[in-house]
Amino acid sequence: MAQLVTILLGAVTLTLAFLVWRFFTEARALRTRYSGIADLEADLMEMKKRVDQTKREQQEFDSENHTRRVKLNQEYEQALTTYKELKREVSLLEENLEDISFGVYNPHFNFQSSDEYKTALENLRGGNGS
Repeated sequence: MAQLVTILLGAVTLTLAFLVWRFFTEARALRTRYSGIADLEADLMEMKKRVDQTKREQQEFDSENHTRRVKLNQEYEQALTTYKELKREVSLLEENLEDISFGVYNPHFNFQSSDEYKTALENLRGGNGS
């Protein structure tokens, strides 16, 4: 009976050894067959990282672009205000030029007579008569 148990244990051991060998062979074949899928999963993860990075870069670009737009709009408004003010001043000067070309004099001082003007000039020059 001991021999029968030994033979039976030997047969079970050989059967288990065969099953282990077959399992590892099939596992190796499956790893080889589906290695592309594992590579695709790694590639997919890499692509997801790149997409996330691109989204972050896009958000940063949008933020910087918005800031630049606001700054440019402010500069434009300031320049437009300056332009309008200068245009208004030029139009006033053009009116004065037209008046002068027709011989119209607009007084610049509030003197009632030329003698008052002469006295004011002499006072500015230091009081000497020349």
